[in-house]
Amino acid sequence: MIMKTGMTNFNVNMYNEKIELLNEIIDTLNNTIYSFYSWGHTITPAFVKKLIDNPAEIYHEYLSFEYIAQRKCAEHGIKDKEYLHPLHQDCFHDIVDEMESIFESLNKFCRLLPHIKKVYGSLCYLVEEEYLNEPHFAETKNARLRIMQQCAELEDNRFTFSESDFEV
Repeated sequence: MIMKTGMTNFNVNMYNEKIELLNEIIDTLNNTIYSFYSWGHTITPAFVKKLIDNPAEIYHEYLSFEYIAQRKCAEHGIKDKEYLHPLHQDCFHDIVDEMESIFESLNKFCRLLPHIKKVYGSLCYLVEEEYLNEPHFAETKNARLRIMQQCAELEDNRFTFSESDFEV
């Protein structure tokens, strides 16, 4: 007895939606790690795992308001907390703009987190920092093939019998 299956249809809409979602996830991951990398933090697979496991804690630890305010005050040449003084509104606006960007990134990351957990490692991975290249996320080599396989509609298993199946 031989089991045969065959593809009866390919769901193009599903494929396009999954590819679009994968691209959105990769863009979001890249924007997210850029937030950390641009503030001097090293991006490693262990860091990414901690970020995926507990994003709020990692954001608070590495990109807190206090940390950003301290760094921005240093850039503007003012002492901590002086950004509240009316003469230093440009520093305060820089802090607020940076925090807005960080929280937008965190919000999008958290919204996509269930999907990120599903695809990280199987459909996308971290390309670690190399000479002249910042760390970034990319598709795995077989990501599109795996998505295609998910979108193939297979016919029910059919059984064919050969003469040897009936020999006594």
